[in-house]
Amino acid sequence: GNAYRSLGQYNRTIEFFQQSLAMFTEIGDHNGEANSLQNLGNAYRSLGQYNRAIEFYQQSLAIYTEIGDRNGEANSLIGLGNAYYCLGQYQKAIEFYPQSLAIFTETGDRNGEGNSLASLGNAYYSLGQYQKAIEFYPQSLAIYTEIGDRNGEAKSLQNLGAAHSSLQQYPEAINYYQQAVNIYESIRRDLQELTLEQQQSYVNTIKPVYTRLAQLLQQQGRNSQAQQIIELLKTR
Repeated sequence: GNAYRSLGQYNRTIEFFQQSLAMFTEIGDHNGEANSLQNLGNAYRSLGQYNRAIEFYQQSLAIYTEIGDRNGEANSLIGLGNAYYCLGQYQKAIEFYPQSLAIFTETGDRNGEGNSLASLGNAYYSLGQYQKAIEFYPQSLAIYTEIGDRNGEAKSLQNLGAAHSSLQQYPEAINYYQQAVNIYESIRRDLQELTLEQQQSYVNTIKPVYTRLAQLLQQQGRNSQAQQIIELLKTR
């Protein structure tokens, strides 16, 4: 099931995890049952079927809570938050992220902590509460930096740039976007062994950050710097 998920074949993933769920339920393996339910939640979320995902996350959460699997609980809680976030129910998502954060902190899962903090920032940002979002992004940034998650680090910097930009604090926004671009450039250097097509695919995912930074620089009359940022987008 996990192999199919990594290939993006979510319908096949669902088929496999439904089979494993039936088997674990039959033999009374509650942990296996909860894992299968959570994986089904992940697969449905990836397919954009968020209400179905919520059903499975709620079921896995109930079992994890019953058997005392704290890590499983936290992952189901953040899954619920993410599903509600994808439905545009940001206030509802905010109910779940602090719960996952508390458990990840308790179990020492730094990556989980970083993800919960970043997700809280995103939810407040989506509600237009930019100042509140700015409280959470530096915390996720510190954790991602500590654990060496460069993508997480760049994303937190990018989010700080977006929040400051929304508050019309343009010099701060430029500073954070520039730091994000510096990290993305270092990641791109490590991806030079990949095919040009794969490199371009990565560039397409980060392109909006470069474009936004260039726009802000142009607004400040820094046209040559803006052009340099746009030039970086060319696959090399």
